[in-house]
Amino acid sequence: MQAHYEYMKEVKDQATDKDNRMQQELASLDRKNQQQIEEWRQKSSTMTQAEGEEAQRKYQEMQQEFATRKQELEQRLLQFEEEERTKIRKRIEDFIKEYNKDRNYSYIIAYDGTNSFIYNKDTLFNITNAVVDGLNAEYKKTK
Repeated sequence: MQAHYEYMKEVKDQATDKDNRMQQELASLDRKNQQQIEEWRQKSSTMTQAEGEEAQRKYQEMQQEFATRKQELEQRLLQFEEEERTKIRKRIEDFIKEYNKDRNYSYIIAYDGTNSFIYNKDTLFNITNAVVDGLNAEYKKTK
């Protein structure tokens, strides 16, 4: 499903883009902080005690701001991913309800090959491709 359902692939790409932007923002913030730290190192021999204490206070603030921003960005990404997983699950469930109206399957089971209690699968009744094709057709209508 993940390899063939267009909406899932699009969401995965969006999550990857968001993650990349997050990493870039954090790297930029870290570079800025490192520049400030380097300035303090260069001035350290001429700093007064009060200036040294002020630099230490600002350093702690920088660390806290970085940690807070990182946590905010990670939380936003997790929230996005959870919301999209819920939307994907809902789309699949809605599609399968409609798909199964005239087919009357007793069971339609998700099987990924690793996390399953299915010990034997009958490929004769494997409807994955039909479900993915139908989902992709439904998704194209919403674009």
